[in-house]
Amino acid sequence: GTGPVSRASAQAPGLQLEYERFVRWRQSMKLRCLVSETKPETQVAISRDYLDSVQIEQITPPPVQAESAGAWLVYRFAGPAPMAVTFSVKAEEFGYLPGAVRIPDGEAVSFRQFIYP
Repeated sequence: GTGPVSRASAQAPGLQLEYERFVRWRQSMKLRCLVSETKPETQVAISRDYLDSVQIEQITPPPVQAESAGAWLVYRFAGPAPMAVTFSVKAEEFGYLPGAVRIPDGEAVSFRQFIYP
């Protein structure tokens, strides 16, 4: 649902993540990453485990590049931070879905969603 306990946020230095805790399977959901650390280029990394369980529908703004970095997929965006990056995704599995987001050299922001069948 869209009630007050459905939305959550988590943060680490230079990064705040806003996400939905409870979502229906195959329904669109958003991960909003607010990058506040000032760098000449904005980068956001998402854990591959999370990405293996979702289908990315859209990324706003669109990344200029995506590259693999071990357990992470790093998206690079034109322009410096601060910047808000929104990932619109659909869950491909149901149950608990753990994930993590980070900025380069930053602490990972872990989150967990429950996907209803």
